[in-house]
This record gives sequence, C-alpha cells and structure tokens, in this order.
Amino acid sequence: YSLPKHQRMLEISIIIKYMAEECEARNRLIEGLLNWQDEILDFFTDLLVQAIK
Repeated sequence: YSLPKHQRMLEISIIIKYMAEECEARNRLIEGLLNWQDEILDFFTDLLVQAIK
C-alpha cells in the first residue's frame, strides 16, 4: 500500500508545518524563560543593593 505522490507530499508538508510550529512554540517558551530570568536577576540584585546600603 503506497499513497499517491501528491498525497504523500501533502502529508510531509503538514508534518513539516507542525514541526515548525512546535519549534516556534519552544523558542517562545525559552525566550519567555530568559526574560523571566533577567527579571529574577534584577530582583535579587535590588535585594543585594538594599542589603548593602
């Protein structure tokens, strides 16, 4: 059993599209975590500065 060529191409393109969306979602997540990390660092830096004063 083998699919017609255009059907196979369609399935492959859907898979690629899905993978690209997954990748984009992961990148957004990582970006969000990095931004969050910066905020946490700023927060602790402020705490340290307050403690030193």
